[in-house]
Amino acid sequence: MPNESCMVEPKSKEELDKIHAEHPMTIDVFTYSKCPHCVAYKPEVEKACVSLRSVDKKGAIPMVHCPVDKDFCSEEMGKTGVTGVPLTIARVNVPTSMFAVRGNNPAELNKNLDELKTMIAKADKAGEHPSGKERRK
Repeated sequence: MPNESCMVEPKSKEELDKIHAEHPMTIDVFTYSKCPHCVAYKPEVEKACVSLRSVDKKGAIPMVHCPVDKDFCSEEMGKTGVTGVPLTIARVNVPTSMFAVRGNNPAELNKNLDELKTMIAKADKAGEHPSGKERRK
């Protein structure tokens, strides 16, 4: 479907926790429905997600849209210590993040994702691509 989102949007805290647990890395995008910067940023994030999928074809690194209109997303964003939206954070399953983009900054988002895509391509070439599903038996 052409209108289907590339991003995953969890419906509950349990679903968000499951996504984080099943993937060594996620890119979490926090927005607010009444924020004009967030509304303008979301299509840019969708384009970036499609671009990421051009390299990460298996979706090993999901882009998670977590609107802070939902309490569990607001709580999750609160853990970052950042109070403004939009906020994009690349997280590895450790307490720190790989990158963070504060505000409506598609250029910075794309720069960080280009670096990530380069890392994915190098890992694929070396046979080390991190896919949680492939590691399970």
